[in-house]
Amino acid sequence: MLRSLELFAVALVIIVALVFVDTLIPLPVSLPIVTEESPSATSTPPYTIEASATSTVQIATTTAPKITEPKPKAPEESVVSAVTPPIALPPVLPVQTVSVFNDLNTKTRAALVNIFCAADFRSPFSGTSGSGTIIDPRGVILTSAHIAEFYLIKDYPALGSIECVLRMGSPAMNRYEARLLYLPPSWVVANSAALSQENPSGTGEHDYAFLLITKTTNGDPLPALFPFVSLAVENTPITKGTLVLAGGYAAEFLKGSSLLSNLFALTTITPISELYTFGSSSTDVFALKGALVSEKGSSGGPVVSPDGHVIGLIDTSTAGATTGERQAHAITLPYIHRDFKLETGASLNQLFTSTDLNAAADNFAAALAPGLRDQILSHVKK
Repeated sequence: MLRSLELFAVALVIIVALVFVDTLIPLPVSLPIVTEESPSATSTPPYTIEASATSTVQIATTTAPKITEPKPKAPEESVVSAVTPPIALPPVLPVQTVSVFNDLNTKTRAALVNIFCAADFRSPFSGTSGSGTIIDPRGVILTSAHIAEFYLIKDYPALGSIECVLRMGSPAMNRYEARLLYLPPSWVVANSAALSQENPSGTGEHDYAFLLITKTTNGDPLPALFPFVSLAVENTPITKGTLVLAGGYAAEFLKGSSLLSNLFALTTITPISELYTFGSSSTDVFALKGALVSEKGSSGGPVVSPDGHVIGLIDTSTAGATTGERQAHAITLPYIHRDFKLETGASLNQLFTSTDLNAAADNFAAALAPGLRDQILSHVKK
């Protein structure tokens, strides 16, 4: 009888692994100048369960942030590439856990977006492909500032030099257009030259932004309510070892037209392996060691807690020859709450309880966007 139960448990893990496999996700991917092609009508299954960091796929070097661990774990200048081994998961996830993440996976995938910005011959910049999550039923998207900044310079040097579109599904297909709702000025001040650098790096500090969906790409009316995953509250605890679901769109191995027709979503279950801070004691960043989300293109993707809230935003990764050797880093929602309040003097709750989000986007476009755009363009060679 015991032997039969053991065989059943092993079979359950194999079935889950087979059913919930999908392609990987990326930190931001630089795109060549491309022309749009019709995407293929293939499909892909849901998510993977990571029991260990075993991926051996060769991938390119990614950003290696330098941030400090919360006291008293490490001195202030500890480097995140020197980390402890990943926390091993039990060989069999309880049926209840699988059920929780199955429901969470469905909800998260429905809210995942691919932010695809293609540059034409007039633009001095390459395009990009990143990730985001709808976090409000009115169509507000949380993503990384280094993805959203393309909305600041999309009309340089001429209107429409960069075309940005929101794509959804697997494979990703054009769905919506959006505008900037908010991007932290402090991020632009610290990183205005990044788009002009071949291999920019960063820590993830201030690296978040909000977009607002404005219309569909095919002319259909917008839905009355968008599928969404809500943000965790400011005092949400972030605990090492917690199983989370991370997701996004990976594009590191795709080039040109393949990005248009063969980009698939990934969601994966993995434990939080380390905690870090930008200051002295607050938990501002957590690591996902050896996770599949350490691939380029996953920037802006969500990390979702078992109770169904976004608790982290994937921003950076350490360098490594394989995804198993890398460590993805996500800034925490408590950090984003605190930083937004420092940047604006208002809370995120005040932003999202606004009755007119388009008016808030208009205010940002008039008061802040021109100056931020000029800072970025000041680094363009004339």
